[in-house]
Amino acid sequence: MYKPSSLFGSSHAAWLLFWAGLLLLSVTGFCPRPISFANVGVNQCRPSSTLFMNKRGPSFNSCEHANEVLELAVDNISGLPPNQIAAVWSFVSRLMAKPQRRGGQNKAIRKEDHEKLKRQIMTVLKNTRQSTKKMRPKELTTITLGMAKIVKYVRDGEQSRRLNANQQVFCSVFLDDKANLTASIFQPLTKRANDILMEFEPRYLSNLAYAYALLEYDPKLDNGSTLLENIAEASIDVIDQFNAQGISNSVWACAKLEVSHSAFFRAVGDAVVRS
Repeated sequence: MYKPSSLFGSSHAAWLLFWAGLLLLSVTGFCPRPISFANVGVNQCRPSSTLFMNKRGPSFNSCEHANEVLELAVDNISGLPPNQIAAVWSFVSRLMAKPQRRGGQNKAIRKEDHEKLKRQIMTVLKNTRQSTKKMRPKELTTITLGMAKIVKYVRDGEQSRRLNANQQVFCSVFLDDKANLTASIFQPLTKRANDILMEFEPRYLSNLAYAYALLEYDPKLDNGSTLLENIAEASIDVIDQFNAQGISNSVWACAKLEVSHSAFFRAVGDAVVRS
């Protein structure tokens, strides 16, 4: 766990402002959770079909299970634009947490079905990696957050031994080889996000930080900095545009990943006082 002195050094005033901000956030009921993208049609419980159904791709609205989303995505893989790739991971992460029918939680699946699902996951992951250079902040954030939720879900389920057969397949892809997870899956997303970080709106900055905190992973960049340090730096000039939930997410993510960025925390404290 981080220590206040490591965040602020000798700046006692900034330390007080930071903790005053956290106290205010706790009193007002804000706790870390992703900011809804409802206004842009990405993170709704049932997204508008106008975003996900067009001449170039399928609609995932009728899918009831994560494997159905992946099957539909693979069937249309050559025509999936970045916004629909984002939709795939958003739907998969949400449907994986959907309550199972009684008696179906631990139902075994055939080995060939297991291998088919694994191939589908790997196919969509490959397509995601290949498309990162075309992605904009909203798509990068949605994909990273969706994958982070999957990782957290299967990690927690593995520890409690409550994964069903399909979820165990996701576990075998995302958790069995942790080096592959960070290098192969998230490295291209990290590089692209860092390259265009100054284009991110506040809600995307805070949700991206939140996603990597869920992963418990702060990618190190070629220049020696980390992605969360750069997100904190990019957030300073737009901190007054963050809502309370965005500030809560960002502060929690930095604390979770032990990111020491005194200028960011001073800016947060000042913004909370001004509000």
